[in-house]
Amino acid sequence: MSNFAQRLGQMRRPRLLTQAARNGLPGYRRGVHLRSILAATELPCAARALEQLIAIEDMQNRARIAADAAYSVVFHVHVLTAIMAELHALQAPQGASAPELT
Repeated sequence: MSNFAQRLGQMRRPRLLTQAARNGLPGYRRGVHLRSILAATELPCAARALEQLIAIEDMQNRARIAADAAYSVVFHVHVLTAIMAELHALQAPQGASAPELT
């Protein structure tokens, strides 16, 4: 799990994206949102979900930087929200707080 914390701690995203993702946390429903983002019928464990979400987010960020016409800021925010929620779920038993994405 420290690998996730380290990787996420190094992420630098626009403040507006991270604030929007943080605002989406109260409405995050794993069964609905994660299934939609991953296009999966069965939900993976939080660690596996984070691996997949980080890869998806990296592709979204590259598309954002390249001003790709297919880039969706809404989808990017959903992915960032899911990352924050899954990291929190992974750390919840330990009582540690999730690192902030900046």
